[in-house]
Amino acid sequence: RSHVKTFGKFLGARAKWPLKKFDGGLLQGFYNGLVDEGRSPKTAKNIVKTLARIFERAREEGFCPRNPV
Repeated sequence: RSHVKTFGKFLGARAKWPLKKFDGGLLQGFYNGLVDEGRSPKTAKNIVKTLARIFERAREEGFCPRNPV
């Protein structure tokens, strides 16, 4: 849950975008931001992995055409 809130803060106004607009570059920017804020690369990777599972479920349910992670 806190990972989703962290991602939501990163997204800002982009949180209203349709899921199909999310891409790997956006997620890489999120990862880089986490590391820049002082999180370890492993922690940042774990957070992105959590998002990957969420996006994969959204893809399976038809909410987005692909998993951007």
